[in-house]
Parts: sequence; C-alpha cells; structure tokens
Amino acid sequence: MDWIDERIEHITKKLKIVSLKNALQIYILLGIAAVVIFSLLTMFICNNWIRLIIFKYEGFTSYDIVGEYVYIDKIFSSMQNRDKVLTIIINLIKNFSPIIYSIVSIIVISKLYYKNKLEIPLNILKEEAKHIGEEDYSFECTYETGDEMGEICETFDNMRRQLITNKENLWRQINEERRLKAAFAHDLRTPLTVLKGYTELLIKYYPEGKIDEEKMMETLNMMKSQIVRLENFGGTMKKINTLEELELNKIEITKGDFISSIESVVKGINDTQDKKLRLHVDDIQSELAVDKDIVIQVLENVLSNALRYCNNTIDITIKTEDSFLFIYVKDDGRGFTKEELNKACQPYYTNSKCENHYGLGLSICKLLCEKHNGNISLFNSIDGGAIVCAKFQTP
Repeated sequence: MDWIDERIEHITKKLKIVSLKNALQIYILLGIAAVVIFSLLTMFICNNWIRLIIFKYEGFTSYDIVGEYVYIDKIFSSMQNRDKVLTIIINLIKNFSPIIYSIVSIIVISKLYYKNKLEIPLNILKEEAKHIGEEDYSFECTYETGDEMGEICETFDNMRRQLITNKENLWRQINEERRLKAAFAHDLRTPLTVLKGYTELLIKYYPEGKIDEEKMMETLNMMKSQIVRLENFGGTMKKINTLEELELNKIEITKGDFISSIESVVKGINDTQDKKLRLHVDDIQSELAVDKDIVIQVLENVLSNALRYCNNTIDITIKTEDSFLFIYVKDDGRGFTKEELNKACQPYYTNSKCENHYGLGLSICKLLCEKHNGNISLFNSIDGGAIVCAKFQTP
C-alpha cells in the first residue's frame, strides 16, 4: 500500500507541473479509458448473467448463446416472466452503461481537473486580489508549479512587489518634498531673523537720529545681502526636487573673501540677537576651493540650533588642515545627551523629554557636508556645552 501511495503521489506531482492544455488532454484520455474499461467489464458481466438465464432452458448450446444471440427471439416467448424482466433489465444496463459511464466520467474528470489544477491557484489569486484591494501587500502569491497557473501567480506576485516599490517610491518622493520644504523654511530662518532685527533697529533709532549715514548704509547693505540670499534660495528650490539633487558649485576664493562672508553672518546675528557670537580664525589656507553658499548654509543651520540652546555665548572656530576646512561651533548650554549624540542628525529627530528639535537643521547639515566630501560630528565640551564640527573637503 505504501508503494501504491507513493506512486499516486508521484503521478499527482507530475500532473501538477504539466501545462493546463496537456493536463486536460491526459484527464480526458484517462476518462475515456475508464469508460471503455468499465463498459467492457459491464458487457462481460451482463453477457454472463444472460448466459446463466439461458442455460436454464433446454435445447440451447453454448454456440447458440455466443453467436449473435439469435436464441433470444426463439426462447424469449417461452421464458418465465421473472426471467423476461431480468433479461430486459440486463440488456438495458449493457446498452446504456457506456452513456452512464461517460456522464459520470465527465463529472469526475471535471472535478478532479478543477481540484488538482485550478482550485488552489484560483483561491490564492482571489486572496491576493482581496489583500491588494485592502492595500495590504504583505500576502505573497506563491504557487510553485510549472504550469500556466503557477506563471499567473508569479506574475501577480511580481505585480504585488512592483506595487510595494511604487508605493515606497511615492512615499519617498512625498517625504523628500516635505524634507525639501522644511529645509527651505529652515534656511529662511536666519536671513529673516537678521532682516527683522535690522528693521526693528532702524524703526527704533532712525527717527531719533541715533543712526548716522554711514551706519545706515552699512545696515542697508547687510539687509540687501540677506535679500539676495533669499532670492538665491528661491531660485535653487525651483530647480531641484530633492536635497540630493543640489549640485556643488566649488570656486576658488581667497581667505579674505571667505572670512568676510563668515564675519557678515556673525555680525548680522550679533546685531539682532541678545546672544554673543565670537569668531576665532586659526591657520587657514590663502585660497579655498569650496561652495561658499553651502558652507554658509551649514554654518547658519548649526548656529540656528546653537542659539536656541546656549545661555549667553557661542564660539566659532575656523581652520584648515590636510585639504579640509573645519568649522567648530561651541555653545555654553547644557550640551548633548547620549541619545542626542547618536540620533540628533537623523531627520526630524526630537528629544521627547525635552522637546528639543535638533534633527531638521543638523540632518540638512550632514547631507550638505557629505556632498562636500566631508561630514558633521557632535561632541560635548569638557567644560560644558555642545560642540558641532562641520568638515568640508577643499582640494
């Protein structure tokens, strides 16, 4: 019995990998073979029953019985009623058995074909369609056979994976747009703060005549430079869809021009904030090949966070070493927690205990530094306060 079961299982597995067309032909041939075998067997049994009935009556040899049944007409009238009825029933069974077996064969073959070749994959496909309709893409449409239904299930599963990819891409695109808008809003903060501070300064002191013409022109030029930066921000945002698309524009600038740009940022904040920024310039190359706008953008983002958490003073140290530009920003605040040191550069990271929002500005700084073949590092000072180091390559 075990051998028979193994053979049946082997045949079933073979049929599963056969194509639908060939499998249908095999099932039909098996059905026809079964009809022929059972029909012949039924005729043989019916003939034997009739033979047994005929032998009860004298005057008939086996030759008479075997040959074309000419004996029926001769003896039927002399048979007992019971034998007459029985003979009629047996002949009906013999004559109609092929038709009955054919009908039964069609029903059985259809059910077996549906059960073995169609039922399981169709249920899998229905379940997959249901999950996809509910936007649940976790259900795998797997039916490992070599027939067309297996190929259809594989195609459905490929479609499911493609839908997952498309949804991830759409979500990534939405997230990048959100990130880009947030970066733009974040970068506007410092220029707007400076403009607001200078505007309040002019409104307060100009009517009283406390601002001379030289100071007025200096203030207006500072305001103009911030307006130009805002215009540049707007132009950049129109050209790119993600921060990753931002291209470097490295140019050779002198040490004097670079320091002057940094001093302009520091002066603008000092003039408009109640916190004190101090700039320290160490040994710097006479010429630097950097994207000045990106360096300034990183510095302003770092200063924006530092201004929120410092107590009174922020120290900015600039130096170059081994073809790299380093900008250190140290504040006198509480410093970073252990968690913030590990996660503060992640997008939208928030320390829920303190409601500190480091991640936006620092994550942008990290990306911009990496585009400049550098990086950003976070430390705590031994005498208290946080230190952020921005590193840029200056080949």
